[in-house]
Amino acid sequence: MNYMVFSGQSIQEKIDTSHDGDTITVNSGTYHEELVINKNITLIGESKDKASMPVISSPDGIGVIVCDSTPVLKNFVISNCSSVNVQVTGKNTHAVFECCKIHSSKITGVAVLEKGNASFVDCDIHDNGRTEDFDEHNGCAEVVIIEGASAQFKNCRVHDTRSDYLFGISTSGKGFFSGCNFYNGEEGFSISNNAIATFENCRMHDVRVHGNAEYLL
Repeated sequence: MNYMVFSGQSIQEKIDTSHDGDTITVNSGTYHEELVINKNITLIGESKDKASMPVISSPDGIGVIVCDSTPVLKNFVISNCSSVNVQVTGKNTHAVFECCKIHSSKITGVAVLEKGNASFVDCDIHDNGRTEDFDEHNGCAEVVIIEGASAQFKNCRVHDTRSDYLFGISTSGKGFFSGCNFYNGEEGFSISNNAIATFENCRMHDVRVHGNAEYLL
């Protein structure tokens, strides 16, 4: 079944009434709510261009929480959340984000946790992590992959972080990066505690700790 959401309505209400296989189309506008997705559904932002994509913003919580499901989200801006913009968790989870802009959270842009799995395709992730410390929060960075989780990034831009790292991968987390561009950060990657990072045709530049040199990964 197909659902439509218009500005002033609730996306979460449509998620709650949807079933596996359904599609929810969201019109342009700003939606101030925390979305919890635990169904195998597709959410598509209807817009004429990237400037008019619908915005999900949760100033008092997380923007999008995905658990125990395999949803697809396409053409959304997820921004200005009080902690994390996107959180993916659970071993039965594989979320796909396509053509999304994820920016300006207080702590972390994307957190993939607890054996969760996520794919990001042609996404722009930037300006996350305003004040908190990386070590204290177990990964204040643009992207965090921890606790046995894995994430794939294809043709993404990760840049202009407000915290220490562009990526933090730890505690058996796995990150796979293809055709990505990383730039404008204090430091590039923190990879520790049995974590694995694999790069293919990626570029990192203007990372201050490395003297703003360019690296092909």
